[in-house]
Amino acid sequence: MNRALALFFFLIIASSYTFAQQKADSAAQKQPIASMIAAKDSTLNTVIKKDSVIALTPKKIGMYSALVPGWGQIYNKQYWKLPIIYIGLGAAAYFIYDNQKNYNRYRTEYAARFNGKKTVYPELAVYGPEELQYNIDYYQRNRDLTYILTGVGYALQIVDAVVFAHLKGFDISEDISFRVHPIVTPQGGYGFGLAMNF
Repeated sequence: MNRALALFFFLIIASSYTFAQQKADSAAQKQPIASMIAAKDSTLNTVIKKDSVIALTPKKIGMYSALVPGWGQIYNKQYWKLPIIYIGLGAAAYFIYDNQKNYNRYRTEYAARFNGKKTVYPELAVYGPEELQYNIDYYQRNRDLTYILTGVGYALQIVDAVVFAHLKGFDISEDISFRVHPIVTPQGGYGFGLAMNF
């Protein structure tokens, strides 16, 4: 038990000296703080000026993607998503057309039988009134479901464009670190501290 406890404390103390994704730069550590802040501000201003000309806001990218499906993905340089979007829209258009066509056929046949006329579509003569009504409801339900799924897919491609536009500007710097180290509290007790740099 004592060995396990000693090993645990040794690992905690040893981990306080490890850093994730951080390079030791002795020249940068020896610079005065004021010059480091000035250098960081000038770099930040240069980056903002350079990116503000080229980059679009996620709001504009979302608007473009709402106007023309896939336009936001083009601005995000995710060209591989365009075939997925347009194949999905093409499949949705096909199913809407097919379900509407069949719905109209069965409905016309049902209305002709209800008015006492001859059958309009000879291939549907084998169906009774209940079967015609079932098929009318079936194709109407499928058409409406296809409309809903098309709307959800359309909204998802807009959300995808906006999310990746936000992530495009996400700062992934090398100054990300995580440390655990022992601390002494003001009351004289001992504990562990967690330090995270972003």
